Amino acid sequence: MAPKNQGYHRNVPEKTIPDVVRPSIRLVSDPVIPISLKVFSAYDRLFWAHLPHQAMLRLNGFNSTALTLEFKNDVRNLLSKPDLGEYYDSPDGVRRNQIFKAAELDSEGSLLVGWRTVTRKANPHHIVPHSRFWTSNPKNFRHVDRKTHNDFHTVFSNLTPVEQLLHMVAISADQLHPVFVGEFLRLVSETDLSYYYRKGVVERRAAVTAF
Repeated sequence: MAPKNQGYHRNVPEKTIPDVVRPSIRLVSDPVIPISLKVFSAYDRLFWAHLPHQAMLRLNGFNSTALTLEFKNDVRNLLSKPDLGEYYDSPDGVRRNQIFKAAELDSEGSLLVGWRTVTRKANPHHIVPHSRFWTSNPKNFRHVDRKTHNDFHTVFSNLTPVEQLLHMVAISADQLHPVFVGEFLRLVSETDLSYYYRKGVVERRAAVTAF
């Protein structure tokens, strides 16, 4: 992994990146996008009963065509550990919640299905939002069904892929282990966009300075 420089993403306050085993971390006190019942419902439809770190991995897969192999591998390595204690303060509690949630829902989640299936009502989706970075690169597009597309923007608005992952961390911050949060924040502290995005996917728009 390329060396990381200290960097900041839009709407993410100052953060302390500790090096001790059980650190104290100042993270986003509230998610970038306020969480309402509408957002929760859309989130459930997208990710079903997947645990937060599993949902982040799925989200990264959804955005994969626009991302570099290095960044995708770094995220996959961080999010693919078998021990839930690596991610959560109370792994037994989050597992019980997952089982309860799975009993209430009857879907695998539409995000995975949505990006693999082109329906008659498919919508073109910009992985890196057109309003943030101008791009016409075909690697920056997914064709998803209209309902999934609407749910995606309900949850993530026009956040970029890296900001989407930060938003996921903020949503679940009360469950996540501080060490994992610190490792994740290190991962996304690089200021060079070429670490995250494939060549030709992003171009700077005037007055836009976000990741």
